[in-house]
This record gives sequence, C-alpha cells and structure tokens, in this order.
Amino acid sequence: MKEFELNFENRTHYLFVKGTGIRKTLHSILESTQELTQIMESSKSKFILLDYADLTTIISNSDIFNITRLYETKAPLLYQLCISIIINPDEIHMEKFWEEICRKRGFNFKIFSDAQEAEKWLLEQSAKS
Repeated sequence: MKEFELNFENRTHYLFVKGTGIRKTLHSILESTQELTQIMESSKSKFILLDYADLTTIISNSDIFNITRLYETKAPLLYQLCISIIINPDEIHMEKFWEEICRKRGFNFKIFSDAQEAEKWLLEQSAKS
C-alpha cells in the first residue's frame, strides 16, 4: 500500500478531504495531521468531511491516546472545527475508541463507516451554526 496522501476540494457547505494510503507510526499520523491542518487553515472552513475509507492506520491503543494529546499541543486549530470522518469499517473499533477520547478532550469529531450518514451529520451541524 502506498504512503499517505491527501486531496481536497471546497464544497458548498464544507471542505471535503480524501486521505489514502497507510499510516503505521505516531510520527506519520502527526505529519499527516499537520498537513491536514495546513489545508484547513487555507480553506477557512469550519466544517470538514474527511474521507479515510481508503486509509489504513495501524497503531496501538496507547498511541491512540497519545494522538489526541498531540492534537492539543501541535494542532490546536482542531478544537475550532467540526469534522465528520468516514473510515474503513474494518477499523471501526479502533476509530470509535479514538473518537471517544477526542470528544472527552473537547474535539467535535464523529466517526462513520457510511459516507451518506457522515455528510448528513456534518450538514446538520453546519445548519445549526
């Protein structure tokens, strides 16, 4: 599988970001988060539909917790965003654990394995603001 890659497009109510490839280390996740943060800053959008359905992430439970701590120090912009994330259904257990930690730490992220549900939730959040 290829290295991590991001592509994005501005849509009417949100920024759409597609991530593909593989991430195996905490460092690779931090690098991809910093790249994602730069895209988000340039777009000025507060609502993000992040499609990671074709992305594989292989990390330990302790690294899942550490990722969230890195967000707090290395990517504080994420606190200001509403992010709906489409993931590979094979990773739902790990990603739901990550989502729970993020929400407890004050991030507005929600995980979905269905793209339509993810977009619907994001548009509902956008309409509330």
